[in-house]
Amino acid sequence: MVRIILLCVLMIGSTMLRAAEATQVVTYPLASCYQQGEQHTLRVGETEVPVQAFTPIYDFTHFSFSGRQTVTITVNEEITNYTITPLSLGLKATVDGNKLSFDIEGSRYLIVKINNLKELAIAGDNLETEVPDSEGEGIYNILSKPYKADKKGKKPSTVAIQTAIDDACRNGGGIVYVPAGLYYCGNLVLRSNVHIYMEGGAVIRGTGNPKDYITHYRKESLQMDGTWFIYTDENTSNIKIYGRGTIDGNGSYMRNQHKYLNNLLMPMQCSGFTVDSITFIDSGLWGVIPTRCDHVLLQNTKHYNENDKDHEDDSIDIQECQHVLVRHTIAIAEDDTYSTKTWTHTTDIADKWYGDPEPLDDVTFDDCLGWSRCATFKLGFGVEQDQTNLRFVNSTSYKSMRAIAVNHKWGKGIARNVVFDNIDIEGFWPRDKNNSRWLEIYLQAPETVEDIVIRNVRVRDKGNTPSIIKGYDAKHPLKNIILENIYMYDRNVPAYSLEEMNITDVNKYIERLQLIQTYHANR
Repeated sequence: MVRIILLCVLMIGSTMLRAAEATQVVTYPLASCYQQGEQHTLRVGETEVPVQAFTPIYDFTHFSFSGRQTVTITVNEEITNYTITPLSLGLKATVDGNKLSFDIEGSRYLIVKINNLKELAIAGDNLETEVPDSEGEGIYNILSKPYKADKKGKKPSTVAIQTAIDDACRNGGGIVYVPAGLYYCGNLVLRSNVHIYMEGGAVIRGTGNPKDYITHYRKESLQMDGTWFIYTDENTSNIKIYGRGTIDGNGSYMRNQHKYLNNLLMPMQCSGFTVDSITFIDSGLWGVIPTRCDHVLLQNTKHYNENDKDHEDDSIDIQECQHVLVRHTIAIAEDDTYSTKTWTHTTDIADKWYGDPEPLDDVTFDDCLGWSRCATFKLGFGVEQDQTNLRFVNSTSYKSMRAIAVNHKWGKGIARNVVFDNIDIEGFWPRDKNNSRWLEIYLQAPETVEDIVIRNVRVRDKGNTPSIIKGYDAKHPLKNIILENIYMYDRNVPAYSLEEMNITDVNKYIERLQLIQTYHANR
């Protein structure tokens, strides 16, 4: 009898332990250079989660979790209205005075708007499953000898981190381990077969001083020089950055104070480049820009730039790459959040790029949440080389000037076989307050744009100007445009005409424009 009772106690204890393990919440400390947000406090389950103050428009927060968790946001006033984006998730919330609560299960990236307060971007990741040892064979811990990086941010850690990268590469590859801390850096060059693991709470931050950087380009339209903050060496392969850390360009300060630009991360001429679960903050120009690479994976990444200034601070630009997957991301910027571009040798920013211009092919953006004052999901403007086989799928545009855009404005390349499928368009907040639309397919050069499919789109707000479908001229028309299952507002029946879709800025230079309706009551 005693043994039976003991066995029952052990079984109950084991079950409770497994349940506790199944519902963990992991938080990450704010680095000393950051401030706690003042408008929101956040609790996930029973755990307080730091909120990072960022811009006058929004703050953000990050944690990892497992199981089903209740998220509670507390503000300093009674809650009278709110939204939780993506609206398509249909998250049910309850309000109790100044508290908003809802449940999440599985990784979620959200934007929550309460009353007239700042938006709060919430990134809830799954628990880490790929955490290396901090010491041992093949591990290059930047705090260990001989590197001894300064984790308190009192002096630059450029030499320490670069030496660790170089040593790992020289020895055939390895993991550069970046513990939690604040590391100010100049340029860092990534090498083949080197993986960089960043702990939660680890921040690699720009110094804000142009003297610490190599000038890589001149942005003529802005009359400013700029640098690639972190970039790859020539002809590299098998590079990875992962963990729960942050890469912070400190770009707004450097741009405003010194008229100097930076890109956060520039993989270039690399085969096999992966970024997993890293947060990118504050680029002075375009943020993460894989260029002339193949087999690129960006997943579970967070991209936060200022969105209240005209800064040309795109979040992710895929340039002249092949076989790219961008999956499960959130991006907030004043300029485009997700775009593809191709250039020439003579393009100002491309002057020092490795190799020759390349076509862009086989690029997919999947499960992406964007908030832009320009375009959320876009091909162009630069189409100097061909861009083919692009897919933007299962994604949400929170606010923008143009939610979906195919803009061939510059260059002699072809844009062909581009699909936008299962896109939810929630609203607008354009750079130009008088110019917003949900769709723009616009050929502005005497070249070729063909085989464009816009399918299964929910348009909750049409914008304040008509959407555009325009070819260039009789010799250079748009070809083979399909609009299939476009749902306007909250209707469950797809629109049957261009007028109903608010696509009325249309010219005669279009060959084969099809409107297809397949009834889906569940939309």
